[in-house]
Amino acid sequence: MRILIAGGGTAGHINPAIAVARYIRTRQPSAEILFVGAQGGMEEKLVGEAGFPLKTFAMRGFLHKLTPKAIWFNLDTLRRMAASF
Repeated sequence: MRILIAGGGTAGHINPAIAVARYIRTRQPSAEILFVGAQGGMEEKLVGEAGFPLKTFAMRGFLHKLTPKAIWFNLDTLRRMAASF
C-alpha cells in the first residue's frame, strides 16, 4: 500500500497527519508513506522528526486581493505550481 499525505502550514495540520500516518503504520507495517509539503514550512521539521520521508515543493497560497502586486504574486504562485510537476 502506498500512501501520500499532503498538509502543512501549521502544527495543527501536521501533527494530526503524523498521527494518522503512525496509525496506518501500526495497521499496515509495509505501507509506504510519503508526506508532501512546502519548502521552509513547519512540516520539514516535524515530519522529519517523526521519521517519515518528505518531499517539498516551492509553493505558497494565493492572495485574495485585486491589486497589481497580488496579481503578480498569484501568477508567480501558478508558475511555481506548474514547475512542481
